[in-house]
Amino acid sequence: MIFLGGTNDIAYGRPVDKVWRDIESIVGMPLANGAKVVLMTIPECGVRNVELDEKRDGVNSRIKGFAEGKDDV
Repeated sequence: MIFLGGTNDIAYGRPVDKVWRDIESIVGMPLANGAKVVLMTIPECGVRNVELDEKRDGVNSRIKGFAEGKDDV
């Protein structure tokens, strides 16, 4: 499974913790059933905004930490 999510959540002001919990929950389903997951970080966008950049970096840090050391992610 290829997963890229969270971009709109951040744009709409959802807290990083909630965005990450949703991503983790969604990705957990295929992993629990033996699938491999390509979990992509949230890319930069054309708009420079300190608050959005901090939220994106927060979610991306969690994505990278979650994937680290996992053979199936």
